[in-house]
Amino acid sequence: MTYEKKLAQDCGTIWNITYLMLASALPYEKVFQRCAIRFSHYKSLPSEKYWNVAREICDHLKLFFSVIKLFSSTKYSISNHYFSKICEIRLAL
Repeated sequence: MTYEKKLAQDCGTIWNITYLMLASALPYEKVFQRCAIRFSHYKSLPSEKYWNVAREICDHLKLFFSVIKLFSSTKYSISNHYFSKICEIRLAL
């Protein structure tokens, strides 16, 4: 498999990094499976259940990531720009 980007490391205090870590790792699920087959010392293969949980969490965090990116990219807070995004978050919750 050709790789397009590096895997991001998680940081327990910054959840945006958790989103980036999951988003970068999910496309490589098959690579992790092959590592478990090829290397006997590789013992960290997540089960299918955990991959599904990771996909679900990643989907939820994607919304938060995009909203926080929008909030932090502007100098001036204008409520009409943010209100629809806050509503999206409320509906997601």
